[in-house]
Amino acid sequence: MPSSVNTGVYTFHITVSYQRYTAESFRTIEITVDGEKGIAEIYFVPEGYIQYLPYAMIGLGSLILLIAIYLIIRRIGKGSKERKRRKKRRKIRRKRSKKRSKRKKRKGRRKRKR
Repeated sequence: MPSSVNTGVYTFHITVSYQRYTAESFRTIEITVDGEKGIAEIYFVPEGYIQYLPYAMIGLGSLILLIAIYLIIRRIGKGSKERKRRKKRRKIRRKRSKKRSKRKKRKGRRKRKR
């Protein structure tokens, strides 16, 4: 590293070749220089998928939350539908039971008349 490095973000490139093969690489780093102490600290700046990891986690969390909300709403909706079905069944049962009781009364009357 040169003796006169300033604080900043740098991209270091390296190229290595051997016979017909050539390899090239680079890395972005952040250098913080403390002028009084003469100490330089080097931090690696994330590249590629790593730099998008926080956004991906937020997106995934939001997706899970939306799915949970959807399932809860759907479950509540099913509950109300089931309540309506039960109510209908009760009405039908009441009507049937009234009809049956009327039939029984009619049969009873007929038997008495004879």
